[in-house]
Amino acid sequence: MDYAGSEITQKIREYYNEPFDAAEDARFLAFDFLKNFNDKHIKLIDCPPHKRIFLFFLTRIIKTYSAIFCLCRQGYGQDTSPLLRSSLETLISAKYILYDLKSADKNAVRFVEYKWVIFRRHLSESERDPAAKESDDFVENRD
Repeated sequence: MDYAGSEITQKIREYYNEPFDAAEDARFLAFDFLKNFNDKHIKLIDCPPHKRIFLFFLTRIIKTYSAIFCLCRQGYGQDTSPLLRSSLETLISAKYILYDLKSADKNAVRFVEYKWVIFRRHLSESERDPAAKESDDFVENRD
């Protein structure tokens, strides 16, 4: 069944046409920014850590925003709460790292190291759980 053309979806699009148009414009701006950035062929290794992590945050936010947009357009706005929470956490992390530009590189490295600690802890827990073996595939493919 195609829900994209359902009567409810059509009513949502008609009633909220203006906000959806603005949201679509914002998505196009974000994608255009990324295209322009990629066209410059900047090597990430040449960027300082705080700029690399900021680009990671930016691409994550754009993807999350797109998912939220799609869910809302289909009438599933109530299901966006976890994605909104994730976006808020990303914003808080970016604010933490970029709060003081003098220590931004150190904060970015610290942030990544902390994420790896959490990731390793999760892996060690999954090793004790035979049902979580799909994690092993990820570890083998990360190199």
